[in-house]
Amino acid sequence: MRKLGKLLIRIISLYYFIKAILALKEIALILLPGVKGNSNAFAVLGINGLTYFLVNFIVILIIAVLLWIFTDKIVATIIGEDSNDGLNINLHYEELFSITLFVLGIIFVIDAIPSVLSQVQSLFTVNMQSYPSNFRLSIFVGMLAPILKLVVGICLIIKNRIPKKGI
Repeated sequence: MRKLGKLLIRIISLYYFIKAILALKEIALILLPGVKGNSNAFAVLGINGLTYFLVNFIVILIIAVLLWIFTDKIVATIIGEDSNDGLNINLHYEELFSITLFVLGIIFVIDAIPSVLSQVQSLFTVNMQSYPSNFRLSIFVGMLAPILKLVVGICLIIKNRIPKKGI
């Protein structure tokens, strides 16, 4: 059971590491110079907006690193030091990996749906022609991340469906 717990904690850590990388995209969009270098998101959001995204990135990255480093201690706290816990799980590594990817796909879909709906709503309610081309480009780039996350989640769910045995 300890191996299963360790695997799940490491997968959660990798998930948060990926979230940190996606948060880094927001920082890049803020610091991206606009057309002719005179306009960018930093001018609109200011230091408070940049600070918000930097703190978000740093906190998520720290969570990912701490989960990875202290995996054994977390598993020992949750499951206990006794490796003979009496629970006999008869799963092959491939089945366990498939189940894990399936659950990760569900997490991706659940996490991406609100962002995708928000992006689609703003796409139809905001007149994009009135904004400069650099702002439209940043909006387009911002739309790609949740859509890509949704697609990856759906692919993980479809590819790793858990087969029903003995039914």
